[in-house]
Amino acid sequence: MYKYSVRDNYKRFRFKKNELKVIFFKFIFDNNKNWDKEERFWIYFKYLRENPKKYSLVLAKNRCVFTSRSRSPRRIAKLSRQQFKSWGSDGYLGGISKSTW
Repeated sequence: MYKYSVRDNYKRFRFKKNELKVIFFKFIFDNNKNWDKEERFWIYFKYLRENPKKYSLVLAKNRCVFTSRSRSPRRIAKLSRQQFKSWGSDGYLGGISKSTW
């Protein structure tokens, strides 16, 4: 499970590292209509279409900090529902109490 969290952190790092470059080239591509078609084509394919999945944040999954479980992590605490339930019932999370009907 550890390797999955390392992989997701690396995907987030790659996105963060290349985010400004992608935004810059999108700005150039969208705002310079006076350029030739060949120049625009080169910019589009060289920088924006070269490896779109490599820099995508969509590929990274939210994971539990302790168990690296990818299913049902809570956004607030970054814990899976099992860990959230156990930590809440033990009193480690303030303001969380068992709700009964």
